[in-house]
Amino acid sequence: MKKHLALLGAILAAGTLAAPSYAASSPYVSGNIGVSSFNDTAFKSPSTNATLAEMTFKSGIDLRCAAGLDFEDYRIEAELSYQKGDVNRGTEHGGTADMQGFKSVTSLMANGYYDFNPEGINPYLTGGLGCSRVNFDNVKVKGAPYPGLTEHHTVLGYQLGAGIGIPITREVTVDAQYRYSGHSRISMENPDFHYDFKSSGSSFLLGLRVGL
Repeated sequence: MKKHLALLGAILAAGTLAAPSYAASSPYVSGNIGVSSFNDTAFKSPSTNATLAEMTFKSGIDLRCAAGLDFEDYRIEAELSYQKGDVNRGTEHGGTADMQGFKSVTSLMANGYYDFNPEGINPYLTGGLGCSRVNFDNVKVKGAPYPGLTEHHTVLGYQLGAGIGIPITREVTVDAQYRYSGHSRISMENPDFHYDFKSSGSSFLLGLRVGL
C-alpha cells in the first residue's frame, strides 16, 4: 500500500512540476506596419528563360496582423499581410519608360520564430510558408491611351526574417523586424505578354505584440 501511495505521490509531483511548462505557452496577437520595397522584376521567356523585360518599383507600404502561441523560446503563428508598391520604370527591347499602376501582394502565412532571450530584450529569427495573391493593376506606360495590364495570381509564398522584441510590460512587446519575402514562378495570362516571372521584396516593420 505504501508503495502505491509513493507511486501516486510521485505521479502527482511530476504533474505539478510539468504544469508550468504548459502554462508557459500563451496566446498573443500582433500588428505591424512598415515600408515595403519590391525588388526589380525580370520577365522571362517561358521557353528559353531569357529576360525579355524588366520592371522597377517605388517603395510602398506593408501591413501585417497575426495571432499565435508563445512557448517561451519559440513561437508559432498565422499571419495575414498586405504589401503594395507603385510601378516606377519598365524596360523592354532596349527602351525604358516611366510606368504607372501598382503591384500588391496579399499573403496568408504560417510562421515560426526562435527567441534567443524570451525573458528580456529578445533578438529572434523567423521563417514562414503559405499562399500569396500577387496582383498587377493597370500597369502601363505612363499616360498611354491603351488599357493597362491587370492580372491576379495565387501562388506559393515564403519569407525569412530577423528582429528584436523589447518588452514594455509583462504582456506588451514592441517588435522591430526585417522580412525578406518572395513567391514561386508565375506564368502571365495576358495573350500579348508571354512572360514568366518570380519576384521578391524586403520590408522593415515596427509593431506591437500583446499577450492574451
